Amino acid sequence: MGSPRLYQVHAIVLKDREVGEADRLVCLFTLERGKVWARANGVRKPTSRLGGHLQPLCHSRLLLARGRDRDVVSQAEALHTFPRLRSDLPLLAHAMACAEVLEGLTAEEQANPRAFHLLLRTLEGLEGGEGTLLVRWYEVHLLGALGFLPQLFACAECGASLAPRSHAFRLSAGGVVCPACAQRGGPSLPISLEALKVLRWLARHDFPQVRPLRLGAVAQEVERLLRETFRWHLERDVRSARFGERVGSGLPLP
Repeated sequence: MGSPRLYQVHAIVLKDREVGEADRLVCLFTLERGKVWARANGVRKPTSRLGGHLQPLCHSRLLLARGRDRDVVSQAEALHTFPRLRSDLPLLAHAMACAEVLEGLTAEEQANPRAFHLLLRTLEGLEGGEGTLLVRWYEVHLLGALGFLPQLFACAECGASLAPRSHAFRLSAGGVVCPACAQRGGPSLPISLEALKVLRWLARHDFPQVRPLRLGAVAQEVERLLRETFRWHLERDVRSARFGERVGSGLPLP
């Protein structure tokens, strides 16, 4: 027997785009199957029962029907709509950046329950009042869940132990490199001992242990290192993060 025509998934809507006169393609990250693109027929009609359940960042239970080109959303039930995120532009920018990097770093039909729960937990935390520290924790753990976490505990090139001092962060090598390897050339970024300690703490601990951290001046360095890591793997900037910068600076939005 073949696969059943209808199947149920728990999904977070990462993004969507309009197709035809009244339809949308929705990019879902599902607990059961990873990233899935599905078609929501008629969802843009005022009478559609699906619209409120398929907004970006919505966590929903969906019934999908297998289609020839794309699976089709047959039924939808919103479980969490995160209304606070939608009414707060800085929070929305954080949440959209979290969704964007997950979408950009994953292939279709590759289940990753750890990544699903990381995103859901982060959206719930942002909705509950957490801020940028939660986003940094999410970014580090997402890189780990997807196999992209930079080497932080030994030299990425020679494997030597890292002395408690500033080092170089070389993405082409896969992480932090010792002074001897740093001298052998190749583009790199400086990484202070304080930033290295923060990244290690984020990688090793669950968020309740991370929450008491006060990053202070090192926060911008940690953010920059993580942003460069995502840029390296995505081969582009994180667009939602740039949107967040404009919101935070008061600059006019494009």
